[in-house]
Amino acid sequence: MKKSLPTLVPVKTKRSGNRRTSRVCAVIEDTGFEEILARIRGGESQSEIARALHVHVSTLNRYLNEPSRTEETEAAKRDSAESWLDRGTDGLEDARVKDAVAIQWARANEQHCARRAAIRNPARYSEKHGIEVTGADGGPVQTQSAMIHVYIPDNGRDKTIEFE
Repeated sequence: MKKSLPTLVPVKTKRSGNRRTSRVCAVIEDTGFEEILARIRGGESQSEIARALHVHVSTLNRYLNEPSRTEETEAAKRDSAESWLDRGTDGLEDARVKDAVAIQWARANEQHCARRAAIRNPARYSEKHGIEVTGADGGPVQTQSAMIHVYIPDNGRDKTIEFE
């Protein structure tokens, strides 16, 4: 039997001049900001949280990205990186007793979760490392130009030969 998606609660909007303002759904307010942050820290994606609250993802994002909540939301996302890695590892462990297709799917899912962890906390989990080269005492690297003389013997190949 096919599972139906929850119905979306419409967001009431109003326009004032050129600026569009919106009021967030009462469902999100009733759930509470701290509970949503706990779900983010627990490794749930924003689409999973929105689906559980019966709201659209953009509504949840708008709520989380309000200036008064941005800093706490970003901190929760950084904290959730470890949960994303655990999620991928758990899927890989569960697939060990199954067939090869399940193992391949679990590997792909584990890589996806590792990418999510790197996106959420790039300072700790990113594979991109910047290498900075500095000279003595952290100053610029001292360079010196050099001229190299190469001796090429004259083998007569560069001379033009005239044919009659």
